[in-house]
Amino acid sequence: MSQDDKLLEKRLILGVLSLGVGFFGANIALFNWIERTGLNYLLANCARYVCAYGGFGAMIFGAMLVNDFIVRRQFLKNKHSRSELTMFVDVTKKKATQSNVNRRRRRKVSKTV
Repeated sequence: MSQDDKLLEKRLILGVLSLGVGFFGANIALFNWIERTGLNYLLANCARYVCAYGGFGAMIFGAMLVNDFIVRRQFLKNKHSRSELTMFVDVTKKKATQSNVNRRRRRKVSKTV
């Protein structure tokens, strides 16, 4: 098992756990289970808001990790080399810089006319 596979496993596990905790926290806030869980004693009147925002934040973070797992697994499954990925990034940067140069040239020409 390579280092990439271990990293993917960790991201998947952390993402699923984060999603689960987020759903649990959001359900506590949404269905007003705060009194039953004893969170009123710990967080007072802010307990519902802390659970809601914390739960939604955890769900977003977990979904991002699971999405990263899915994308990287497909990338590694297709046996793309890292040089292909960096080459793609370099090509897009070159296109961006060429378009910026062309824009500047057009501005200079329009200012002189």
